[in-house]
Amino acid sequence: MKKRIAIIGGGASGLFSALHAAIIRDEMLKDVSITIFEGNREPARKLLITGSSQCNITHDSPIKEMIKHYHEREKEVEIILNAYSPKETLRYFKSIGLQVATREDGKIFPASFQSRDVLTALLRMCEKFSIEIQYQKRISSIERKDSLFTLYTQNSLVGTFDALIIATGGITFPKTGSKGDGYLLASSLGHTLTPLKVGLSGIRVRDDDLHLLSGITLENVHVEIQKGIWKKGALLITHDGLSGPVIINNSRYLTTGDSIHICYLNDEKGDRRSSKEVQKEITRLSESMNKNLFKTVLSSLPIPSSFIDYLLAKNDLDGKRKSSEVGKKSFQRIATALTQDSYIIDIENMESKGMITSGGISIDEVDLRTMQSTLIPHLYFCGEVIDIDGETGGYNLQLAWSTGAIAGKEAFKAL
Repeated sequence: MKKRIAIIGGGASGLFSALHAAIIRDEMLKDVSITIFEGNREPARKLLITGSSQCNITHDSPIKEMIKHYHEREKEVEIILNAYSPKETLRYFKSIGLQVATREDGKIFPASFQSRDVLTALLRMCEKFSIEIQYQKRISSIERKDSLFTLYTQNSLVGTFDALIIATGGITFPKTGSKGDGYLLASSLGHTLTPLKVGLSGIRVRDDDLHLLSGITLENVHVEIQKGIWKKGALLITHDGLSGPVIINNSRYLTTGDSIHICYLNDEKGDRRSSKEVQKEITRLSESMNKNLFKTVLSSLPIPSSFIDYLLAKNDLDGKRKSSEVGKKSFQRIATALTQDSYIIDIENMESKGMITSGGISIDEVDLRTMQSTLIPHLYFCGEVIDIDGETGGYNLQLAWSTGAIAGKEAFKAL
């Protein structure tokens, strides 16, 4: 009887899993059907908006460097990337006619910088390999019996399959179809979920005066994401809060109601400066510029003038007084503001803005060498649905390509 592989989800990892299963199938000259079930009217809607629709495919880094961008999952990601590397990803895309461009920062894009070209290349290969994609087929339940998987929509039976790959994505950008279906399906089959959070997101803060500075970027800022844990990077002020790499890459650790602290000044080594150090510098500058306005003295620091105005107002300090008229307590207060500025954050209902989901199917229940469930034979997971997430820079798409390729190959091999 003809073997059948089902893939739930027609995004990046789902398409890649189908194609890599098909490659081995054709090499071995076996008659195995491969079907993708996609809930939307078109595939890979999230891929199309990735990287502002430019599609940052991966990053030009050795694996030892790549894994540093996956938070506490370095060892696990190393297993995955050694099984299917970024170099293999690039070789595959080039083999199907996609030209790429590498920026100075190491980010790799399609040469056209158009995500549509990536999807077009993948769909062209799906057609070549006779991979069936059934659209508007949102799988609502799975029945496991006699080593087979029977899939259902809400209204009807879909079919029975020998191997199943769940590649449904996470909960972010729900308009693209990422509604968390895979988590419910995996749970129904006995898998454990780690808590789901929005990752790679900006944060909201309640401060109308700060919002007036929307668009300002402060470079090399230190942010205390968790008590005693400081992260460094560029900080962007937005219309409703804070963003930029230092916030986005660490938003997975934040919860509504948390307080974060920000240090805007670095020493010569690039380390954050203490309030005492900054107070001494402000005192020295004030003494040498005692006829100048306090704001003018502070403008000697590497901080935008408009942001100095904001910090002065926030801390009830008069920047229009002469420096010689400003006392020690004021120096201390502005030094504290420059090194320990504080905000209470809000990240509720950010699913439509977050780029990735943090959390998901427990990796303790997935063999990362094959992406097969350790609980159920012939069940595989790939992409955002598993509990691994990375920083911005092509790292999450690379994880989708690698886990998808591994799942597709191994699903076919195990038939």
